[in-house]
Amino acid sequence: MRPVFYPSLALAALLYGGLPGRSGWLAPARGQALADDKVYTYVEQMPQLPGGGSVPAITEAIQQRLVLPPGTIIGDRKRVFVGFTVGKQGQIEEAHLVQTPRPELDAAVLAAVRQLPTLVPGRQEGQPVRVSFTIPLVLVSTPAAADPAAESAEHRESQTRQQAVALRQPGEADTTFLRRVLPISYPQSSDLLAATWRPSQFGKQLFFSVPGQGDAEYGSDLFMLDPYQAGQYAVQVFTIPTQGDFTQLHSLFFADVNHDGQKELLAISRCSLREEIKVGRGQRMTGRFPHYQTLVFQYTGLNGAGRPQYQDYPGNTDYLDELATAAEVRQALARHQSRLPAARPAPGSPGKK
Repeated sequence: MRPVFYPSLALAALLYGGLPGRSGWLAPARGQALADDKVYTYVEQMPQLPGGGSVPAITEAIQQRLVLPPGTIIGDRKRVFVGFTVGKQGQIEEAHLVQTPRPELDAAVLAAVRQLPTLVPGRQEGQPVRVSFTIPLVLVSTPAAADPAAESAEHRESQTRQQAVALRQPGEADTTFLRRVLPISYPQSSDLLAATWRPSQFGKQLFFSVPGQGDAEYGSDLFMLDPYQAGQYAVQVFTIPTQGDFTQLHSLFFADVNHDGQKELLAISRCSLREEIKVGRGQRMTGRFPHYQTLVFQYTGLNGAGRPQYQDYPGNTDYLDELATAAEVRQALARHQSRLPAARPAPGSPGKK
């Protein structure tokens, strides 16, 4: 696997967050004709439901129409982000899933959007225009007879996360192993990294990321399974916090941050924030622009049970923010480290190689 978590997630990061989705456009000057094919994000009069009610009301209307197949078990509440455009006659156009934790439920989500009534179209300069939205919806389980397979999956996932240990069967492939011990979380991931961060005779660490849950639903969770004995993996979940909108893992790599001979785990997160910027004299443009944050996780040795343990890096790493690539971060680290004295070796460090 590539050490960069791109394919489907990188594009989705441009639209996430529960606010209207696509890049904004500079509003035309007064009296200037509006382009027929332009799609706006914010307009003077946003689309509304018949009888009134804009973005929150439209979101609630879709949520009320969302009916999952009977017996669907979600586990914890999951969010799905759906995008669509309201046409100049108020019709729903181009409905699509921006991000979804359960692809098999996409049809139900899209059906809920398409069941909306014809809306009052948005207007700019008094003219009806096309307006795009990105709406967050909540997926919840639906009542039905108990599904033994789904309940078993929930039980195995809960047991793995509570015990923070996973047992691997001899000869079991990485993906088979993860689907067995984390049957709810791992299928949500679009990528998997197997790499040796902490040198171990028992194999490589396994990493994957998924959308966050609960209070961290606009962030992401980074799972790490680290072998510390034959067939035994320590399980830890690192939090990728939100930067103010939907935030996800952009890149994952390893570097010696404090120059002590022990590599740290570095995760670059990406968030697309809606901002207004100056584009010319007297002109400003509203759109979504990417922001990056580098998170550092440090190996701190074995705990009392003999399992590897980790912590958020205690030093200041603000100088690594707004860097989009591992190469840029490594260059910043080199510049920063050249001004610092060498640190003592970290606990359990095998020494710099």
